[in-house]
Amino acid sequence: MKEEVFDTTSAVFHDAKNAVSELPKTRENLLPALEIFQQKLHWLPEASIEYVAGHIMLPVSEVYAIATGYSELNLLKPDITQWHVCMGVACDLAGASELATFVGDIKQIDCQFLCALAPVVVDPHEQLYGRVTTDNLREWLKK
Repeated sequence: MKEEVFDTTSAVFHDAKNAVSELPKTRENLLPALEIFQQKLHWLPEASIEYVAGHIMLPVSEVYAIATGYSELNLLKPDITQWHVCMGVACDLAGASELATFVGDIKQIDCQFLCALAPVVVDPHEQLYGRVTTDNLREWLKK
């Protein structure tokens, strides 16, 4: 699997590095450091794994082992056109399956814990939308 080319000179990568550099260089900060990169970049390019390993002073292989152990951490660049629909029980009962069928290529995700807003859809920029109908979704997908 070939990794997406990533620009390590970008401002967002620099911001993430600065935020991680403020963390104490302890093993307990491994996951928080990875989460900072994940939050800012929406994925963990190889350069971020290497930076965290160097900062915390751990082998890159150990950082990869932790990164692959959490489904919330993405080692692949996200598809910026991908929409997601929550398939938790409340969302499913409120029509999430209909939304998934309506779109066809929408990715089904685990519960987002926003049951009062069911059904919930997440756009490519990780914006959450609640009480979504097929009419709402149709309009958003046109944009």
